[in-house]
Amino acid sequence: MKLNERQYQERTRSRAFEARIPEDEDLRAVALDPFPPPTPALTAVRSALTWRAGRRCGCVVIVGGARGLGKSAALAWAMLHAEGCGLYVQAPAVGATPRNGFSTNEERWQAWLDAPLLGLDDAGTEAGEPEAVASLLWQRYDRGRRTLVTTNLARAAFVERYFRGEIGPRLADRLVNAQGGAADPLP
Repeated sequence: MKLNERQYQERTRSRAFEARIPEDEDLRAVALDPFPPPTPALTAVRSALTWRAGRRCGCVVIVGGARGLGKSAALAWAMLHAEGCGLYVQAPAVGATPRNGFSTNEERWQAWLDAPLLGLDDAGTEAGEPEAVASLLWQRYDRGRRTLVTTNLARAAFVERYFRGEIGPRLADRLVNAQGGAADPLP
C-alpha cells in the first residue's frame, strides 16, 4: 500500500514523537524529508546502516566533525527512516542518569539498551565521567543493537575520553577490532 504525502507526513511525525526527536525546526525539516540533501553526515549514517543490514552483530558508528555539518539532522533522519524502531537521546541525558536502582532511571536505561536503533547525539557534552556513555555503547554492541553516535570531538579526543578506564578497552575492542568493516567517518 502506497502512502499519499499527507499520510506519509502524519506517520513520520508520529514516529518522530515516539523516537523522541527534538522539536527543532531545522532538525525536523531534514528528518521528515524522505529525500534530504546528501550531506557527508547523512551519507555516513546511510552507509553504516547498509553495512549492518542482515548481520546479527552489534554496530556502533561514530559520526564526528565540526558544528553545523548536519550530524544531528542525519541522526534524526535515520531514527525515522531506518528499519525498526529508533530512539533519539542526547548524551547529556545519559550522563545525568545514573544506574542506581531507581525505577525511573532503570526504565530509561532499559529503553536505551533495548532500542533496535539508538541515536546518541552530542557525545562528549555529557558532564562528569564518560563511563556511562562508554558502558551504553559497549552493552548495546554486545546485545547486537545498532547505535549511531554524533560528536564534535576529533578522533584523538574521542579515544582519550571513551577508551580509557575499566570499560574503555572493552569498548575499543568492539569498535576497532570487531567491526573493522564498518564505516569510519570520524575525522
